Amino acid sequence: MLMPLALVALVGLAALASSARAAAQNGPAGARPAAPPHTITGGVGAAGFLLGRSTRSDVLSRLGAPTEVVEHETLEAEPYSVEMRYPELGMHFYYCARDPSQRIFHIVLFAPFRGVTETGVVMGSTTAAEVVRRYGTSKWVTSKGNPTWWLQYDGVWIHVEKDTSVKEFPLDEPWALKQVVSRISVVENPYTMCPTDGR
Repeated sequence: MLMPLALVALVGLAALASSARAAAQNGPAGARPAAPPHTITGGVGAAGFLLGRSTRSDVLSRLGAPTEVVEHETLEAEPYSVEMRYPELGMHFYYCARDPSQRIFHIVLFAPFRGVTETGVVMGSTTAAEVVRRYGTSKWVTSKGNPTWWLQYDGVWIHVEKDTSVKEFPLDEPWALKQVVSRISVVENPYTMCPTDGR
């Protein structure tokens, strides 16, 4: 279920897309002052997209067609979720494959998206050690072949990139704590798995 919305800034996504295009066209010489980062609210959403309320149609109407759509399955080859990828905006959106309303339940944010959590974690500058100081201790999580390790907290998962020059497992935690946050996932709190049996 969706947490109380609290204060979530509904930022115009047209401006987000426009700023990304302008940066690509103008380059450093024509760069304008950077817009303030979007607030990422754990369990709620970011950039005007709200978990459990915003739908696939909302994403399409605001951002247009995604660069790529990926259909995810369970180990039993059952439909699980659909991922809408907008790498040029630094945003990926997920909805459950069997949800007739196609409500967004998971958003992944990364550069060039500029975001800061309500506790002050900033993508691209805050280290994992500072994340632990702000949010508390958590276990590191990953899956084989995934490009990141992440710390899971209620409503928000904080990622760092893996070191591809060393073995994937086990994690060198002292090294990981020194790494800068590269991605932030906003997820429903409590996190619930997508249905896979049509219920």
